[in-house]
Amino acid sequence: MLVDSSDIGKYGAFSSIGSNKELDRYSWMGAFLLDETLIQETRNQTILIYPGGMSLDEDLIIEENGKEILLPMGAAGVGAIFVPQKIENGTKIFEQPYIIIVYQGIQHKVNLRYLSVQDAFIDFESGIEASVYIFPNIIVQGTGVSSNPLGAAMYLSPRLMRGMLVQTYILKDPFKRFPNFKLIYTEQNLIVDSLNQQGMNLPDFIYYQGIQGPIKIWEIEYTGKERIREEYLDTDSTKYLDWNL
Repeated sequence: MLVDSSDIGKYGAFSSIGSNKELDRYSWMGAFLLDETLIQETRNQTILIYPGGMSLDEDLIIEENGKEILLPMGAAGVGAIFVPQKIENGTKIFEQPYIIIVYQGIQHKVNLRYLSVQDAFIDFESGIEASVYIFPNIIVQGTGVSSNPLGAAMYLSPRLMRGMLVQTYILKDPFKRFPNFKLIYTEQNLIVDSLNQQGMNLPDFIYYQGIQGPIKIWEIEYTGKERIREEYLDTDSTKYLDWNL
């Protein structure tokens, strides 16, 4: 299995192709960029704010003030990602991230369970089953190039977190759910490789004119217990899809 970062941009297309007629896998990915003018500072806390816009890929039910609230797919959207840091013994420690979801002009604060930042994957054991993935943003000013290691973020929704591409390619299989996929080859993105040769020491993913990431290839060890799906092999699609919808 081979994946490169262009598959992030193509995710909406091939997730819809791989969905059933209810579009059970359909989703999309994109980047939110840190706005340094919005950073909130208190005596012992810093809140990084990544504004953006991304509609929900499935209905989300949250509890707010003792009531259940439905935030519907497509109509509700993520307006910004918030990542707090606290100062403990002189060191900044990441706290639970949250998003602001906007629906019908009303903002809802929603905590996220996971945070992936600087090679750490943190489980806060509460919140919706979603993650924030933080990675560097490359800044070009004149002839100079610099990076903000916390300059970009991806909102990985619960639906994306259930998918294999996010778990293996972006998050490096933090739940160990794919033991039969062995990573046998990785190659840095050409832009990342060029910047690293200039001494920047960048990780696998950066934001520069879009999300740039590595090529990764996995070897698959088949167990013999795989299930044959006839509908994937049958050339007569009318048995499975109602084209009158």
